[in-house]
Amino acid sequence: MSAPSLEFRAIVQRLLRDLEPEDCESELEYEWALEYHALPLGIDLWSRVFLTPDGHVVWAGWEPLEIKRSRDEADLKRALRWAAERYPAMAAFVPREEELKEAWKQEQEKLVASIPMSHQDLRELFDHLDREGAPQCDHTLLRETIEFLQKRGLDVERIVPWLREFGGYCDCEVIYNLDDKFGKIVGR
Repeated sequence: MSAPSLEFRAIVQRLLRDLEPEDCESELEYEWALEYHALPLGIDLWSRVFLTPDGHVVWAGWEPLEIKRSRDEADLKRALRWAAERYPAMAAFVPREEELKEAWKQEQEKLVASIPMSHQDLRELFDHLDREGAPQCDHTLLRETIEFLQKRGLDVERIVPWLREFGGYCDCEVIYNLDDKFGKIVGR
């Protein structure tokens, strides 16, 4: 966000205009919001954090001269995420990449939760199927996979449908389709 849009400025100004003492965590936060003409966001380690209508992030320390202002992109992104949590009207200004990262994170969490065996067992299954000298895949069965699962005493009836759900219909597809999706998750 290089320069705040008119809409951004208008919303921050409206939120400031409507700000009441009871909306703030303390009287001091309210007083500083008025003094700096900046929206209070909260406390960050050693200072209170505010956001101005022109997109400055302001840190006000406990000492009178401890004021820091920033227009740094990373500081602003962090402040916008924080602002959106406290002021829902600010949610539209949270950068899109954050939404994408959050969606990716949620997808990764679903993938992790779906794994029907330990990460170590899945990693070792990938290593077993991808080993040098492994038998040629016949592209019809999960022969090596099922043998591996049975030797480990794992629940074949539960794991095979999960493998197929992610494209593992034969031994080589377990490697080609599942390792791409789950390999990093299990530390491969």
